[in-house]
Amino acid sequence: LPIDFYILPESYDKGAGLIAEQKKYLAFYEKYLGPFPFRSIRDGIVETPHLGMEHSTNIAYGNGFKYDKDGMDWLLLHEFGHEYWANLVTASDWRDFWIHEGFQSYMDTLYQEHLHGKAEYMKAMVARQKGFKNKQPIAPREPKIAYQVYMSEPDYVNSDGDIYGKGAYFLHTLRYLIGDKAFFNALRHMAYPTKEMEKFTDGRQERLVNTDDFLTIAEADSGMELDWLFEMYLRQPKLPKLVSAVPAYCVNNCTMLLRWETPNNMPFPMPVDVVIDGKIQRVEMKDGKGSITYTGAPPVVDPDGWVLKAQ
Repeated sequence: LPIDFYILPESYDKGAGLIAEQKKYLAFYEKYLGPFPFRSIRDGIVETPHLGMEHSTNIAYGNGFKYDKDGMDWLLLHEFGHEYWANLVTASDWRDFWIHEGFQSYMDTLYQEHLHGKAEYMKAMVARQKGFKNKQPIAPREPKIAYQVYMSEPDYVNSDGDIYGKGAYFLHTLRYLIGDKAFFNALRHMAYPTKEMEKFTDGRQERLVNTDDFLTIAEADSGMELDWLFEMYLRQPKLPKLVSAVPAYCVNNCTMLLRWETPNNMPFPMPVDVVIDGKIQRVEMKDGKGSITYTGAPPVVDPDGWVLKAQ
């Protein structure tokens, strides 16, 4: 696979270092999503005066060769990932644009797990919650035009960014619910629904998708009904709230009650992890309610921040 870097003369000496990083990102994406879609054409990078853009086979790069402590260039990682989430798999309508930005933002954070393990991934994902606005659905059913998916009413001036971070966190919560095997199978099948499509090398396997397409894939790979999850996080903006109650005084065989408060009483049977005596247990929440018996200190609920919920 050729990696072509169209670089400005004054940056020439920096080119080899960026290409070395690009090789790492290529291996990362192919591990989780399948073959690079345009490998008979090129993996192209073009140095530009603007920050970046995901042009097919020639991404625009303008991050000035800025690397973090790991030697990573976040802009290159992000824009290259759009060769999958934007160019291979393209939203059929602006209302589903979170598939470009949310899926790619998830991959940005997953790269921390790839480099440093699960703990760093969890830390990076939880940090994303600080940017949520929850003002509009990230996958609305009504038609949208370009700027509306980035910005909320009434002024359409300040970006809420939820299609990025909240979209990524939705995938994070989905991973928790259905487990790693089903989740990573679903990611790969979203990129390449069949092994036959992985054989094409020139982009003819590109396709248009919508949110329901991913729902179908996730349900098939998990064997679970997931409509309620997609409705809660993607089709309306408000987050569920987890309410816990413990006895005012209890020493032995105490019971913690858990329940979900949801907008418009939407169904939400999301299980949650609790820690009792240093051990994690998953509490099922059928009909949005659950309980767990404990002795001593009350359990710690969702200690790792797997489930997207109101703070």
